[in-house]
Amino acid sequence: MREYEENEDESSQKEVEYFFDEPDDQDRYLDMMEAGLTAKEIDQKMLEISLKMVEKSFFWRFYSVQTKIRKVLEVYITLNQIMDAAEQQD
Repeated sequence: MREYEENEDESSQKEVEYFFDEPDDQDRYLDMMEAGLTAKEIDQKMLEISLKMVEKSFFWRFYSVQTKIRKVLEVYITLNQIMDAAEQQD
């Protein structure tokens, strides 16, 4: 197990300062990371919605696993297209 030194916070801060030349670089990097996380959260939510939609089918439990995956993917792609169209109209 890793042991932490008392001055580890200082060395970590120096590494961060070395990586980013200017303070603005750090802010831009954090903004990009936040946007990436937000996009992943939206994708995950859309996948959950897709699954809930196709599970409502009466035949859902009779489908093979491959068919279930294909159905979820079809709905997910359709939702993505709807979201893209809505973004383009704004």
